Amino acid sequence: MDWKLICLILLMGLFSPGNSETDRNRCVSASNCAECIQADPSCAWCSEPYFHLAPCGKLKDLRRAGCQLSQLHDPHGSLEILSHTHVPNPTIEVSGSSMEVTKGTMVEAGAQVQPRRFNVSLRPGEAWSFSLQLSPTSDQPMDVYYLLDLSPSMKDHLENILQLGTRLAQKMAHVTKDLRLGFGLIETSAGAKAPQFRHVLSLTGDFQRFTEAIGQVRSQAPGEEEDRGQQGAVDAMVQVSVCQEEIGWRNGTRLLVYSADRKRQGDFVAGSKAKTCQLQNNVYTPSGSPQRVNARRTFDTVNANDITVLLAVTDDLLKNNQRSGTSSKGDFIALAQKLIAHNTEGTLSGNSDNLVDLIVNAHSSRGISLKNSPVPEGVTLTYRTRCLDGLLREGEDGTACRNVSVGHQVVFNLSLVLTQCPKQGPLPQAISIKPLGFPEQLDVEIKPVCSCDCQKQRVENSLACGTNGALECGVCRCDKPHAGLHCETELVDDSLYDQCRQTATSPVCSNSGDCVEGMCECMSRPDPNERYSGRYCECDNFTCERANGVLCGGHGRCECGRCVCDVDWTGSSCDCSMGIASCLASNQLICNNQGNCMCEKCVCSNMYRGVTCEDCPFC
Repeated sequence: MDWKLICLILLMGLFSPGNSETDRNRCVSASNCAECIQADPSCAWCSEPYFHLAPCGKLKDLRRAGCQLSQLHDPHGSLEILSHTHVPNPTIEVSGSSMEVTKGTMVEAGAQVQPRRFNVSLRPGEAWSFSLQLSPTSDQPMDVYYLLDLSPSMKDHLENILQLGTRLAQKMAHVTKDLRLGFGLIETSAGAKAPQFRHVLSLTGDFQRFTEAIGQVRSQAPGEEEDRGQQGAVDAMVQVSVCQEEIGWRNGTRLLVYSADRKRQGDFVAGSKAKTCQLQNNVYTPSGSPQRVNARRTFDTVNANDITVLLAVTDDLLKNNQRSGTSSKGDFIALAQKLIAHNTEGTLSGNSDNLVDLIVNAHSSRGISLKNSPVPEGVTLTYRTRCLDGLLREGEDGTACRNVSVGHQVVFNLSLVLTQCPKQGPLPQAISIKPLGFPEQLDVEIKPVCSCDCQKQRVENSLACGTNGALECGVCRCDKPHAGLHCETELVDDSLYDQCRQTATSPVCSNSGDCVEGMCECMSRPDPNERYSGRYCECDNFTCERANGVLCGGHGRCECGRCVCDVDWTGSSCDCSMGIASCLASNQLICNNQGNCMCEKCVCSNMYRGVTCEDCPFC
């Protein structure tokens, strides 16, 4: 196998730990199970009929309030193997700890499974984190296409290029044992109005054929010619990229070596805007007249085909380019450096005798990088990678590590997050992640979890709803003009009915009261100290967080699902004392001025330790 991909499924977790008060409010405002599980990953739904609380809340609150486990709906993500074809040497290992995998396969640490495809079920707000471990091997295919911008002065270079195949194979023996070379020209034929690309030799492992092809060109090298613009170089790179079968590109490392000793002048034009192969008898024959093109779109064609470009040009050409600035309008070398995603440059000696070294260095500096397909709507994909230099790279910088040679391994940490359910419905969405220059890729199918199973068991005209509505997930969905917990109230004026909803889709009086002439009358509770309140009965004083089983830790009061702590107490459940007595050091300084007092405990900083940060073993 030419590469190794290990997919470590780490942990299914929340996109953000969030704020408990905010999370609880999000839960309470949900009117059905689907809205509930989409509101926040911490929200769950109780489908127990006649449940005395709002059916959507934090899981621990619902359990504490007595909702049976069988009536709780709190779906979360899972991993599913899409195909399971056995191969002798699997190139993908999916491993993790206690991760649920369907089709009877439990993935454990060190387990090896095939395929390279799986799907992940994700609930909005959840993230699935995994790692890709990549290591180049010596049997990795490498294709090198030598593109020579032929000029009279390049005659001296051809002598050294004759032995390119043999010398490169010897030099790259420790990197790859599967090397192929190809060859093409940019030349100006007699009577031609502009330089043309001619494909001379498809990629081959027969280096003698490469030598013979160079020899034929050497004998036909041109005399003096005038500079007729840079469109030949533009056309050539595009054609080498898109003519996959003609060039013979394989799934592996693809290196295009552009060699030139002069700067072509003129507008940035191409023979055609078409991004298709237009070779006739191995000569580029455009279907239309030359026209100005968008440079970025032109070079995107090269990027899309995972080709690394080595700009092997003479020192004079590089110096001229640097003096004019890398953003020179219309300059081929400058634009190629700026817009080709994977490019490197090298100073070509006067007779190209260092070309082999330039190619070896280009391959080494290329390293390993990942490319993903377009990310579906409502999904984010992030990268965090620590390269061999020890530096942590994130975002776009985290997709690549340079100078990775055979035997070294790079770990790419990725995270998939479903931020919202797709507008077109919870249909599976796919994303592929491919290491550039490697023959395989990882395909992930994302299945949004946007509804509850209990919604499929909806009972129309339910007796529990007085036949005036449907029973869905333990809650009556009343038909207009009916309202109430059991659809027992008939509203004469629909506008009054709507006045009892917090939002257009909210249940009437938050399912915690009755709508009477457009005003909510909140229901009473068996415990007279517990009550619903608010314009829509959306608040209560009994579902706040608890500490040691006590509401608001006994150091605050519950207001609309939020603890309001007494003086000198803080925290979401008022369980954190702001007293400092236990934090005073022997010198009467709070935490010895080497930490912070939090909940009557010192949190030491720097090198200090101990209950009051007075110990310093390293000082």
